[in-house]
Formats: sequence, structure tokens, C-alpha cells
Amino acid sequence: MPPGYATGTITSNANVLQLGISEKLGVFVEFFSTITAAIIIAFTWSWSLTLVTSTLILFILVVTSFFLPLILKRSA
Repeated sequence: MPPGYATGTITSNANVLQLGISEKLGVFVEFFSTITAAIIIAFTWSWSLTLVTSTLILFILVVTSFFLPLILKRSA
């Protein structure tokens, strides 16, 4: 192995990882802030409709998280 080869490889891999993580983090922050703003606006506009919709979304998430492992286990 030539001198400096390991250092160059580690540096290039670290740069690639840093670029990948920073891009995903930016997208996550953007989506999270958009969803938070939408929920705040929805509760301000019509709190009862937003409460019902939020409850239904929570119900769908709970049911999906319960049945998805069972479906994946059967398909495998």
C-alpha cells in the first residue's frame, strides 16, 4: 500500500458520508417544519375537523404498524 493511500481513502469516504447526511438532514428539517406549520394552521382554522383528522391519521398509523410485520412475515 503506497504512503497516504489509507488517509486519502478515509478522507474521501468521510466526505461522501458528510454530503449524504447533510442532504437528508436538510430535507428532514424542511418536511418537519412544513408539517408543523400545516398542523398549526389547521388547528387555527378549524380545530374540530383537524382533531378528527389527526385521530384518524393516528389510527391508520397504529393499525399499519400492527399489521405490516404480519404481512411481511407471511410474504417472506
